[in-house]
Amino acid sequence: MQPQNHKGRTALLAILFVAACRLPGSAGTYLVDRTEDNATIAGTLRHEIYFNANINPGPDTIIFNVGTSIAVYSQIDVNGQLEIQGSGQTIGAYAKTYPIFNFGNGAAGSTITGIALVDADVGLLLGSNCNGTIVKGCRIGTDWEEVDDRGCNIGIDVRSHYNVIGGPAGDRNIIINNGQYGIRLLHTIIPRQNKIQGNYIGLQSDGMTAVPNDIGIFIQDSLSAWIGGDAASGEGNLISGNTQYGIYCDSADCIGNTIVGNLVGLNAAQSAQVPNQADGIRFNQNCAGNYVGLPGSSQYRN
Repeated sequence: MQPQNHKGRTALLAILFVAACRLPGSAGTYLVDRTEDNATIAGTLRHEIYFNANINPGPDTIIFNVGTSIAVYSQIDVNGQLEIQGSGQTIGAYAKTYPIFNFGNGAAGSTITGIALVDADVGLLLGSNCNGTIVKGCRIGTDWEEVDDRGCNIGIDVRSHYNVIGGPAGDRNIIINNGQYGIRLLHTIIPRQNKIQGNYIGLQSDGMTAVPNDIGIFIQDSLSAWIGGDAASGEGNLISGNTQYGIYCDSADCIGNTIVGNLVGLNAAQSAQVPNQADGIRFNQNCAGNYVGLPGSSQYRN
């Protein structure tokens, strides 16, 4: 009689038990604890997204325990609903020729929070099918020390619908030092009903020190976006100190957008001017049907 391998059987049963408990469509949490950019190495950012989060059909979470910044050699494509909990992590690119993250097909309803994106062509690309994504509490174009030489060309490039960039106080993003645009709304299928709220665009987190984007918010194509909101609730953006325009609406496809409750060209305390060097808000002559401020309550004035 052959001796029985009880240890091997026990290990196999444990593996089968774990696999059985991971039901299709269940959420997974994946730890990034290595700095290499190598999809074949477990614990790297690219591996945990490509071989775990993108494959598992449930909404997944990426968390970090690295202790230093991560640099990527090419864009990371996110193809499933994902929550990135940055918790102060910085991620950069080796060259300003590609995005860091491309949230695309299947990534609708994702959340990106607490992360700094630097040194890239585009820090964060929300692709045409990435609807309903939330970006909050991030640094875009600067690290957590707010060093001013780490900007992207474009901070956040929005090409989808119903996304929320920022939010009241604790959800605000700091978007500075980007060579073209802090945020751009663009697509041939015109983005609809995006919200940009509560962010500092052109000023550091102290609300005083200008580290300019070239243009703060560039609206090339957009229907019914909401730029700002109830100032009393912290939904207004602080858009100051940018090299050209604070907000620039460029084309006939900029229709029905509402710009309310923002501070434009001031510091956060409203005690000094920090002007955008061209115009605070500029509309191309082809734009129509947009609103700057709303009648009635003072919290909707810019």
